[in-house]
Amino acid sequence: MESFRNWFFRDAAARWALGGMLAAIALFTAVASAVRVGATETFDRHLLLAMRRPADLQPLGSTLFHALEVQPAELEAISRGDAFSVLLRRNLVTGATTMFRRTLLDAALPFAPEWVHDEWLAAIAAATGRMDVLPEPTIDYRQHASNQIGARRLTLSEKIAKAFAERGDKHVARLHRADALLQRLLQLGDRVPAAWLEAQRAKVAHQRFRAGLPKARPLRLVPILAEAARGRYARFGRGGHAIAQDLLERG
Repeated sequence: MESFRNWFFRDAAARWALGGMLAAIALFTAVASAVRVGATETFDRHLLLAMRRPADLQPLGSTLFHALEVQPAELEAISRGDAFSVLLRRNLVTGATTMFRRTLLDAALPFAPEWVHDEWLAAIAAATGRMDVLPEPTIDYRQHASNQIGARRLTLSEKIAKAFAERGDKHVARLHRADALLQRLLQLGDRVPAAWLEAQRAKVAHQRFRAGLPKARPLRLVPILAEAARGRYARFGRGGHAIAQDLLERG
């Protein structure tokens, strides 16, 4: 049905403002919503990412993008149609803040079990078309102790504790995620630009490197510096943050 061409996500802790919904719909229907890739291929805008704003009961004075420490360069890259490069580094998409075209599911289903649904939809949208951002906060989000993920900025002490945490199997899990996305992009054939396929292959190689780092910290230094010199920490992670994490994590 025509009325169900565009879908909004929502969760129990969030609510879309009417103005935000109308702004999202207007952006989706604008003529500028198509981006041309190469000489002949034209893709519709598949997914829209909106900012959270704090709930009106006790405002926290921040937004989701503030909590994620989103940089202006990341938003600029998304605006010029380079969202896939941004998502190669980290996810910025939260389900409750997104609207997407029904046709996106043609490429996204079935969801990869290694991925959270909203992150998966964002990656597929960015790889096969375009993702955009509404800079103005458009939904209210209620932060409380039972949020599954939440939207709180980490303190300095929490960041330090995270850097010294156990490595565990998280890097192996990230490798599996990266490979699952690569396999889907390969299945989608010419719907995915060759540049994104090569980028995802390189991301898989980087995640394989990180998953294979030795347990002993001193033995990690030289290979980490070599990987950093190749530019992969900056291209596929948060640069210095990721380097520090790989140098300092236990086990």
